[in-house]
Amino acid sequence: MEKDYTVVQINSSSKGKISCAKKFATKMQKHPSYLEKKMMYLLDTLNIKYDFQHVIYILTKDNQLDKFYIADFFIRDKNIAIEVDGKFHEMQVEKDNARITDIQNHYPEIGFIRWKNEDFKSEKSIKLLRTILS
Repeated sequence: MEKDYTVVQINSSSKGKISCAKKFATKMQKHPSYLEKKMMYLLDTLNIKYDFQHVIYILTKDNQLDKFYIADFFIRDKNIAIEVDGKFHEMQVEKDNARITDIQNHYPEIGFIRWKNEDFKSEKSIKLLRTILS
């Protein structure tokens, strides 16, 4: 049975943060980047079901919402997040790596794929993605 990382048991004091997370994700869904659109096309072509701009909540031990992250794509049945890295991410590699580490410290079952623009041009990368997600 797959785990739903969007449904969490939280204290009522966290509801404002959850609302903020959902609004931010919705805003990002309305304005996908060029690379995100390419990934959507690729996943659709491979018939892979995904969530776009998927919120992952990080809770404290007493179920307070500590923070949230938004994965570009989340494949629920595989527990895999895909991050599409454009030029912006070249300037924040350490921050991106810390973010993945934080998520995996709370949800070790989530795997990550970092996808760069060059990967769209590589048949080997596309075959690997198909193998992992199929």
